[in-house]
Order: sequence, then structure tokens, then C-alpha cells
Amino acid sequence: KNKSDITNSELEAEASPNYTFTDMSVTMYAKSSANIRNLPDTTGEKVGSFKKADEVSVIGKCNETGWYKILFNDTDAYVSDTL
Repeated sequence: KNKSDITNSELEAEASPNYTFTDMSVTMYAKSSANIRNLPDTTGEKVGSFKKADEVSVIGKCNETGWYKILFNDTDAYVSDTL
């Protein structure tokens, strides 16, 4: 394929790393406010937030970025490991 044949979605797919996770099951408490995102890095869309001292049930940790995987509104979401 030459560049003119590649669609924007294909470019985005090429730019997005494949994330892998280590499963865990830990309850944590937010040390400060934190954004909840749909990808395990700051490029992900913000889908919510935690306030200081909010309880967070962590279900995994991203091997590439170190971000935590959580269940938020019945879907996988992610929060920085500085939580």
C-alpha cells in the first residue's frame, strides 16, 4: 500500500500499541483526584474521574505503561499508576 491508500482509521491502528495486562485484584484508595480514561495512557479519552480517598477496585496493570485497569460503568477503563 502506498500512503494515499491508507485510511485514517488504519493510521490510528498503526499508531496504537497493543497493550497487555497483568491480572490483579486489589482495592486501592485515590491519593488525589485522577482521570479515568478509555486507554491506559494520557491519549485516552477521559470517561470519568476519582476524587481523593475514593475506593478503586483494580483488576489489572498495563505492562507497557504501568497504568491500572479498572471496571468503570461495566466496562474496562484505566487510571494512572500515580493513583
